[in-house]
Amino acid sequence: MMRWLSGLLFIPVAMAVPAAAQTPDTLKDLLRFQECPLSSQITAVYARPAFADPARQFTRISPKGKPEGYVRCSLRDRSVYCEASAVRGRSLSDRTPLPTDAVAALLRLGFQPQQGGADLMYRRVLTGSPDFDAVATLMLTTLHDAYGAREELGIETVAPFAGQIVTACVR
Repeated sequence: MMRWLSGLLFIPVAMAVPAAAQTPDTLKDLLRFQECPLSSQITAVYARPAFADPARQFTRISPKGKPEGYVRCSLRDRSVYCEASAVRGRSLSDRTPLPTDAVAALLRLGFQPQQGGADLMYRRVLTGSPDFDAVATLMLTTLHDAYGAREELGIETVAPFAGQIVTACVR
């Protein structure tokens, strides 16, 4: 099911664990409980007409209570486009750059720094039908590796363009 993103996703994901001590199951747990619901939201946003406000076509996730550490993705124009925050802190006065190991994790996942330093960007052209699970995996891995998200700490999802979502997640 991960046809179009598999080569881009699996190798970087395997290398993306930062040097800080982590149990190997923290990413697995996050994916196990969050991938299906997130994939459903990405699918719902993608299914909406393209005439709407482009900013509302993104699905955004962040660690619970830390909206400044986010990744957001959109599937449009035959490509997947994501942005990940390169700063910490909520207000302009307390914003600081991400730690080097967090930036390194983003780079290993394929994100690239942009001018101004506020976000790192990820863009891949789709070679077939979108694989929403692969995009959800990329987003959750990014949140885990760069921002310390863990299943037990919770994540917050913003998908304002998703509308009513019906999922059939089976665990």
